[in-house]
Amino acid sequence: MSLRFPAALRQNHPMIQKILVIVFLVLFSACSGNAPSISEVRYRLTAFQDRENNKTTEYLSVAVLATDEDGQDDIETLSIIHDDDELYWQASRDNWKVQQLRQQLWIVAEKILAPQDAIPRGRYRVIVRDYAGSQAESSFTVSAPAASKLSFPRLEQSAAAKEQPVVDDSLVLAGSRGETVLMIRSAAGTLLGSFILKEGPNPRAGILANSQIRTQARELYLWVRDPSGSQALLAGPWPAEEFLFSANKRGP
Repeated sequence: MSLRFPAALRQNHPMIQKILVIVFLVLFSACSGNAPSISEVRYRLTAFQDRENNKTTEYLSVAVLATDEDGQDDIETLSIIHDDDELYWQASRDNWKVQQLRQQLWIVAEKILAPQDAIPRGRYRVIVRDYAGSQAESSFTVSAPAASKLSFPRLEQSAAAKEQPVVDDSLVLAGSRGETVLMIRSAAGTLLGSFILKEGPNPRAGILANSQIRTQARELYLWVRDPSGSQALLAGPWPAEEFLFSANKRGP
């Protein structure tokens, strides 16, 4: 960077010389900061089957392993860009979370929504920019199948599991690809606990051993991730009153 001082100030005055030196050092320091870098980008596309509104939507989660030799606090913005559809999302420090994985700090944008219910497939650019205006860029490609082609896990009434003996205190999981995570939330949306369910009947006793769940559980959700880790399915809610506390569950 080239700095030129005004001619009127180029004189042998000690105080002015000191001021000019300070200004030069400040500006030079601001212009010579280190640019950020991106080591890795991970994404997850989540399809949500909303049983209350009878619709399926998608959202994108993006995690970026970005570093800056001036400190991670020097990173100002994270931008996600889908050029084909001319879509642009930008997050600042107030909008992202920092999560530690394998002793590394990742910048995470947890829920990116599209103008429509579906997230566009194709290539996305990821840009991190620091306060000096320097930036780093990477990319990822979303190629997951459309939500309409997916089979979501579900909770069923006990009578639906006709091929297996079922007792009254069973939660019956159907349509899963093995194991599914049951998430239990309060009326305020607080996560009270998560439990692994297997296809077919699952005992409720271990779940109801939690006193918070017994007194506060309101809604049940099912979450499952595909083996690649790039796509997840979320379905719900089911009423806890019927599926956790009633001995005669009335079905989904």
